[in-house]
Amino acid sequence: MTLVTTPTMRRSWMPCMPMLKLQISPSDICSLMYLIVQIDSWWYYKGPENGVKNWTAKPSIFPNGIEAVAKKTGWPIEAHNRWWSPVTDYAKQNGGKFEFIVESEASLPVEEEFWDFLFSSSKETWNLLVYEQDWLDVAVTRLQALRNTVGLGRMWLKQMGAAATRYGLTIQYCMPWPRHLLQSVEISAVTQSRISDDYTPGNSQWQIGDTTILASALGLAAFKDNFHTSVIEKGCHNTENEPAPALETYAAALSGGPVGPSDHILKANRTLIMATCMSDGRLLKPTHPVMSLDSTFLYRAFQSSGPNGQLWAAYTEVGPFTWYYIISGTMSSAYTMHASELPPSTNVKPRTSFPPSLAYTYTLDGTVVKAMNFTGTLDIPECSVTDFQYWTLSPIMASGWALLGELNKVLPVSETRVVDIITSNGDIHVVYLSGEPGEVVPMTVYDTGSGTTEVTSCTIDSSGNSYFLFPHGPCVDSM
Repeated sequence: MTLVTTPTMRRSWMPCMPMLKLQISPSDICSLMYLIVQIDSWWYYKGPENGVKNWTAKPSIFPNGIEAVAKKTGWPIEAHNRWWSPVTDYAKQNGGKFEFIVESEASLPVEEEFWDFLFSSSKETWNLLVYEQDWLDVAVTRLQALRNTVGLGRMWLKQMGAAATRYGLTIQYCMPWPRHLLQSVEISAVTQSRISDDYTPGNSQWQIGDTTILASALGLAAFKDNFHTSVIEKGCHNTENEPAPALETYAAALSGGPVGPSDHILKANRTLIMATCMSDGRLLKPTHPVMSLDSTFLYRAFQSSGPNGQLWAAYTEVGPFTWYYIISGTMSSAYTMHASELPPSTNVKPRTSFPPSLAYTYTLDGTVVKAMNFTGTLDIPECSVTDFQYWTLSPIMASGWALLGELNKVLPVSETRVVDIITSNGDIHVVYLSGEPGEVVPMTVYDTGSGTTEVTSCTIDSSGNSYFLFPHGPCVDSM
């Protein structure tokens, strides 16, 4: 399993969280399906210059070791790492077993056996699944050898990746330069990259529309970092309020990468978190993640011909149909978006044509707030992070009905949930759904003739499937 092909709900364990009391699982408290935990940089030993001295857990953080957490929760673990200290215990120069290049500000392992040791022992003892290599930029700026030795950086990352592959691990890059991301094309273990600044409540690191462009082009899942799903999180290390937990959640879901709520255990917003995934924690993903519209770059360059703000689009393709998701987190002035500005998908080429579609907004309780025929333009008002704009474009079938999908989810039609569509005479006939056995999936349809909606509840069968007979139902277990 990797977080790209089988995405799952992730618990980001940041310093604001209290030490885990192993008498109870956080999932029991909130009935949330966290399937992996991410531990950040505070858990291992560092040298005097803050590089890694020893990549094992400090008893002051994990009194019973990380293995106790893995055993109690059943979670696999994503673990953070940074550059290596000149005094790292692993280097032969310091009495260790492995060859390192050691300089005054950093060091670097130069034999693959080191990574075999690190990954095999961590996977065996405390269930390491994803290795996060952070501070990639600082590793280069601190170690002269990485700047003046041709091929050293490539060798370092390839050795890391080869060992990860041998032990069934995947790698997340963090704080990369473009060179690191480009190098990932040779390293199959690298499946994802952080594409934002560090999260703190109220900052602008949710603005991922630009950086997803590069990550997506390289086949990497984009991670926007952790976030709070509640405004107030008293008892956390960081006591600042998060003004826009909904926007943070939508950005994470639309990124197409991991989703990492990092709330105080008792402050998790279940409605927002479960809006990103199935009941078993599998993420609901678009076919293509959100990206800034090309027109946003025109405005930045020329102060015209585009939106003055953050305006992104993602889409889901199923069969011959495409659903678009348009989100604006901040707009300094109103803007009229044209269909030609949307990214061309495989099935739809907006620059030459656009199929009849319904533009609609909704709330996560399933209420359609506004619905109208999309005539080629969409008016986006001035907005801020607390009243961000989110629109879905759904194709209108020949019958006049449109599939709106799960209106309690950020992505009401996701390629993870809607795995196939059977058509008849150019219209949807059957919608093939996937999910957790016993999960109830509400499928909403819209009649453009009457302006009304219908909802059919589909229960996923024991094989993980259900078939929705469009538009009126019912749902059946087999076809």
